[in-house]
Amino acid sequence: MATGPAIHAAEIARLTGYRPRTMQLPIQEMAHSGHILTHEPPPRPAGSTGRASSRRYHLQPGDWSFLTAGKPLPRWMPWSPLWRIVQETFDALADAGDSPRHPALISSQLREGLSSLGQELGAAGLLPVLGFRSTAPGAELLATLSETLPSALSRK
Repeated sequence: MATGPAIHAAEIARLTGYRPRTMQLPIQEMAHSGHILTHEPPPRPAGSTGRASSRRYHLQPGDWSFLTAGKPLPRWMPWSPLWRIVQETFDALADAGDSPRHPALISSQLREGLSSLGQELGAAGLLPVLGFRSTAPGAELLATLSETLPSALSRK
């Protein structure tokens, strides 16, 4: 909200991985308190039918500069797809105490999970950050994950 245009509560929820109703109440309360600004839709013409435009929310970056000691606010990192990759990785690896799984089984499970996340990763601009090649053999996929995922999670 601080680095882009005004945005609907549902879009904030989608970008952060929460359900719209989960985000709506805190955002409304922050708007009521003055911590978040609103862009009100124009009034609906008399006699119109259908839903009206909903309120959009935004921040004035200067109002939040105390959080960054006067430096610019950090760029938004879409954390939801990154944490899904972490979960896919944990799911593919053997549990503690189990015998190690064969790298081919691990990479096969990871490839399946990553293919289902491909569009989301692409939309979030994370494919170049993670450096995945769709045709990478299993060992390369594991090496790429171990090299790029920690730095992607710690990006600022």
